[in-house]
Parts: sequence; C-alpha cells; structure tokens
Amino acid sequence: MAQTALRRIERIAQLILIILAFATGAAFAQSSPPPAVGTGGTTGVQSGSPWTVCRADTNTAWLSANTSGTYNAVEACQSVGYTSVTNQGGTCGTVCGYCGTPGQETYDGGGGSVTSLRYTVNWECSGFVGVQQNTKKIDTTKAAQEARARFGLNRASSLVSNQPDLIPFLSGSGGARFNAEVTRGFGNIDIASNPDKPVWATLSASWSDIDGADGSYALGAVGAHWALTPDIFLGGMLQFDHSKWDNGLASVKGTGWFVGPYLLVRAPDQPLYFDLRVLAGQSDNRVSPIGTYTDSFSSDRVLARAKVAGELQYGNVTYIPNMILSHTTDDQSSYMDGNGNFIPSQDVWLTEFSFGLDFSVPYRDILIFGGVSGIVSDAGGSGVAQAISSTYEGTRGAVRLGFSHEFASGALLRAATFYDGLGQSRYENFGLDLTLSSDF
Repeated sequence: MAQTALRRIERIAQLILIILAFATGAAFAQSSPPPAVGTGGTTGVQSGSPWTVCRADTNTAWLSANTSGTYNAVEACQSVGYTSVTNQGGTCGTVCGYCGTPGQETYDGGGGSVTSLRYTVNWECSGFVGVQQNTKKIDTTKAAQEARARFGLNRASSLVSNQPDLIPFLSGSGGARFNAEVTRGFGNIDIASNPDKPVWATLSASWSDIDGADGSYALGAVGAHWALTPDIFLGGMLQFDHSKWDNGLASVKGTGWFVGPYLLVRAPDQPLYFDLRVLAGQSDNRVSPIGTYTDSFSSDRVLARAKVAGELQYGNVTYIPNMILSHTTDDQSSYMDGNGNFIPSQDVWLTEFSFGLDFSVPYRDILIFGGVSGIVSDAGGSGVAQAISSTYEGTRGAVRLGFSHEFASGALLRAATFYDGLGQSRYENFGLDLTLSSDF
C-alpha cells in the first residue's frame, strides 16, 4: 500500500515537472529578446542591399538600408519579431543615420506603400511579440485599404484623361482619326469614328507610372445624339473601362461601366462650344494587398464633366482657348478578406481643372501647331485615401509643339513633342505623339 502511494506521488511530481517545463519554455518564448543591434537580413528585400537593425527594444525597432532599393518593410519587421510598421522615411543614403549624422533617427513619411518602399531606407517596427510568437494572424486591413485607394485614384485620373471629346460634332473640326502617343510614364491610343455622324464610337488606352506604381487603363464608349435646335444637341453614351494597378507586391484590377446623358451647345453666330455630361456606373474589382490571396469588391462611380472651347483668328494664326472641369467619385464597398479581416468601405474622389491656349499657323505645305496649358487637381477620400491623395493633387503646366501635313489622298499626318510637369517636382511627363487621320 505504501509503495503504491509512493509511486503515485512520484508520477504526480513528474507530471508537475513536465507542466513546469512547458510553462517555462512558453514563458521564455513569450519573453524572447528583441533583435541585437547590427543584425542584418534580406527578408522583404525586393531589390537593393540587406537591411540592418539600428536600434531595438521590446516596443519598437529601427531598421535601415542604403539607397535606391525596394523593401517590404512589413515582412522585414515580422522576421525579427514585430507585427507592423509605424514610421518610414529616407536617410540621405546613410545607413543607421540621417544626412551624415550617425544615430539620428528621422522619418519623413516618404517612400509610398510600406509593402513596397522605394527610395526610402529607414523604417520603424512596432508591436513586438518575439520571433517564436510571430505566428499570429497578420492584419492586412491597412494594406488593402491603401491599395484600393491608390487604384481608385489612379483609375479616376485615367478616366478623366481618356474621356471622348464631343465638341468636334459642333465645330466640324474633327474627323475619323487614329492617334498613337508614347511618352515616358504615359502612353495613349485613340481611335474614333467620323464625328460628323450622330452615332459615334471611341476606344482609348493609357499607361502610367505614378509614385512608383504601374497602371494601365482602357476605355470604350458608344453614343448618339439628336438635334433639339440647330445649335443644341441632346445625347446619351455608354462607356466600358478596364483598369489595372500594380506596385510590385499589391495589385488591383477592375472592369466597369458608365451610362448617362450629354448636352452639346453651340453659341449662335460665333465659334464658342460647350460639352456637358453626367455619367453613373459600377465596377467589379479584385484586390491582392500582399500578393498571397485575392478578394473581390464592388464600386459605385459618378463622373461629371464640362468643357468650353472657342476659336479666335488673327491673320493666318488660329488661337484655340479651352477649359475643362471634371469631377469623379469612386465608392468602394466593404468585404471580409482572405486573411480573416473585415475591410470597411471607403471612397475616393478627384477634381481636375485644365485651362489652355493652343495655336496653329500654316507654313508652306505644313501646319505648325502648339500650345500651353495649366492643370490644377484636388483629390481626397475617407480613411487611408485622404492620407495618400497628395500624390494625385497639385498644379502643373504643359507645353506642346508640332506640325501636321495633309497628303493628296486626304490622310493627315501629325507629329508633336510636349513636356508636362512644369512647376511640379513630383510629376514629369514628356515624349512624342504621332497622329494619322483618315475617313473610314
């Protein structure tokens, strides 16, 4: 009896030791130390040199690398036991220092998305849980919202710039055309039917590079109008568009439509023209915020646009002043993502006003043309969109110079060079465009 009781006591004692051993190991894992200063790594390095731990404690850590690389700062922080990124900025090319000052920890907020930082070599990790415990679910809400907001603003900008011009219906200055334009950071293709007819169709496409992210956009439109009076036309149009946005890790794409009326007005007895339109539509979109899974969400969109243009003749020079005001909104729905996070709804909006003065003058058998224009844009939205909208707003100027030649067959060749980005340090766009016009 005594021996049986003793064996039971021994087994209980062994069980208690095993429990204490597991508890001690768990406590050790929970209290694993932060990474040592000088620790380096390549996790999250998309291009460039490895990063270095400059400072670390149980609250935050300072990671840094040298210039011109691209880094997923979230993955780098998680590899050393932190859950998220709270600050980011440049270091003037000095690892673990700022502008030649060793140990100066400075964040200027630049570099774009924390999952694809470019020209930003300095970030702060937070939410220390230890490397052993860093298996908790990752909160990708911010990454998803930022990707959706940048996609929405990028698509809004492309939607505005790709709108079909209907004033040639009134002025008679249009014609069936094929236009191919390629620039650094932007490209455009435009095909249109004869604007002398009340039924028309257009197809356009563009490519962009904004804040280090690549975008592509395509828009197709059909419409018809009827004369209410000799100078007033009422019509309707249907538009379809497809857009893609990609920053190397996150990507978003969407396919949608717009429908609505438009009004064309010509001032009696003078070359002054107005184009007004209001369109509404929806879009089905797919987002991959960190490149590992893809979710779907929808958008409700609205576009309002007004344009006024005129013609002034002085000698053999024709001046064409014009102004365009556009406003578009993109309301994105909420959803539950593939990582188990609830992604709330958000909206983005963009307003652009452009004003310009173009000219054309004949010289022998060619027509020399050019112009200068100014663009003012304002953007915003809810949540994350408001914080990143500065990339899509501001003022800039553009200049253009070119020539055209009409062949005996009636075909028209146009060539021009332009620069867009005057007065804007974060925006630059220039290149060459060629246009071939012919009746189809």
